[in-house]
Amino acid sequence: MEPEARRNAERKGRGVFTFGNLLSLFVGLPVTIIGLIIGLIWGWFLLLWIGLAALAIGISCSFFGLIVGAGVAKMDVEEAVVKVTEKAKRPMTGTQDITFLKDDDWSAIDGEICRVLEFTPMSAAVRNGQVEASDHSTPYASVVFECRKIRGKATGFITHKVDFAMLWAAFNERTQVKGARVEVQYDANGGGPAFVENSKLAKHGVAPNEEVWLVWTKKRYKSWAGMMDKFLPRLLVMVCPKGAYELANYPEVMPELGGEARFLAERPLVTWTPEAMVE
Repeated sequence: MEPEARRNAERKGRGVFTFGNLLSLFVGLPVTIIGLIIGLIWGWFLLLWIGLAALAIGISCSFFGLIVGAGVAKMDVEEAVVKVTEKAKRPMTGTQDITFLKDDDWSAIDGEICRVLEFTPMSAAVRNGQVEASDHSTPYASVVFECRKIRGKATGFITHKVDFAMLWAAFNERTQVKGARVEVQYDANGGGPAFVENSKLAKHGVAPNEEVWLVWTKKRYKSWAGMMDKFLPRLLVMVCPKGAYELANYPEVMPELGGEARFLAERPLVTWTPEAMVE
């Protein structure tokens, strides 16, 4: 969308939203109340219906204005992603990475384990447990990862706040994330959570004996979330022992390690799961 067209759309969205609020608050609501009183006293309900109609029109206008604003914001993000991606794709070594922008791209690896090689915040950071974004038209972060279903490395862009916060926790500070559940291993003696007790898990940053996984999926939402999946997080984020990715994806790696021993060797040390998803 051209800048002038975007500004026009924003102005129209704000104007319709403001008009809807004013109509609802100063016309629809008062007329509805007066009409209800008159109807109950004298049995004349025409004014009530007029008030309800004005109220419905006002609410509809407000809702339409919000949709226009959300649409413009979404287009801003998508355009920013495209610009960043085009810049990232400029060949430096004669090769180009696969890029994951939208759900249509990510859906090719729905449910697959991916090992995250790089996590680069672009416009946001987590401070005091809150995600703070400096530019809402730019993705929160980018990730470089590898996956069994693709050749070479891939670059993905993170555009949901909870997805970003979970990756931030995995790569920076191991904490609870608002909007997500966290599951951690306990130490061998049944002590406190791995955040504190388990020497295999670093408290800050990714240790040399750790690796970070992500799983992008739209198949694990709870039943109540089905109609709202467009606005929900997409990732599960895990911290695992180093080398667990090969054990989980390639049976030919250490074939002598099987059964429970293999399961324990590849089991995540900590997992963040969005609240909207099942275990």
